[in-house]
Amino acid sequence: MMEKLIITAAICGAEVTKENSPAIPYTVEEMVREAKSAFEAGAAVIHVHVREDDGTPTQDRERFRVVLDAIKEACPGVILIPSTGGAVGMTAEERLQPTELFPEMATLDTVVNMANKGEVPGAPMQFNFVLGVSGCTPATVGNLDYLVKQIPTGSPWTVTGVGRGAWPMVAAGIVMGGNVRVGFEDNIYLEKGHKAASNGELVEKVVRLAKELGREIATPDEARKILSLA
Repeated sequence: MMEKLIITAAICGAEVTKENSPAIPYTVEEMVREAKSAFEAGAAVIHVHVREDDGTPTQDRERFRVVLDAIKEACPGVILIPSTGGAVGMTAEERLQPTELFPEMATLDTVVNMANKGEVPGAPMQFNFVLGVSGCTPATVGNLDYLVKQIPTGSPWTVTGVGRGAWPMVAAGIVMGGNVRVGFEDNIYLEKGHKAASNGELVEKVVRLAKELGREIATPDEARKILSLA
C-alpha cells in the first residue's frame, strides 16, 4: 500500500507576475491568502518565495520572517519551505538568507543532475528534480520513471511539472508512489485556456486526481513522519 500523498504548494515563485495572472501574490496579505487557500484545500507543505510589495523578488531574511510568521498563524501546523533559489542574478549569500531562520526544510534545485549535492545549515533539504527546463530532459513519464529508479529505496520524493508538463507529471507522481508539487510558481492553468483563481484551486485538482487514483492525502503531521521531520 502506498504512503499518503504529500502535496506541496509553490504559491508564487520569483518570475511569474500579476501580468500573467492577477492572483499572483506579492504582499504579505496576498501571500497569506494564497497559502491559506492551498492549505485548506489539502497542501501539507507551502514552498515560499517572497516579494516586495511591488512584486520584486527578494531573499531578505526579515521579509521572509514576516511572511513565514504570518503564514504559520493562518495555517496552523503547515510545513514551510523557504526558497534558497531566489531569482536570477542573486548571489549565494543572498539566496541563503532564509536558512538563518532555521526552517524545517529548505530547497536545493538540481535540474535533473542528481549528483549535485549540498548542505544548508539547520535545514533538511528538499531536492527538486525539475524536468523540461532550459533544454534539459523533456518532461515525460518515461524520464520520470528513470529518475525514480535512481532514488534510494524508501526515500520520499516529489515531482514538479512545469507549464504544460505539470498535470501529466502530477498524475504520474501519484500513481508511482511519489509526492507532488503544484502552484503558481510552476503553472497557472487548471487546464488549457483556464487559469486557476487561486493556488487552492490547483491543490483541489490534485486532491480530486488522488482520490480517483486511490491515494489518500497526508496531513502536515503525517507528512512530517514520512519526511523524517518528526
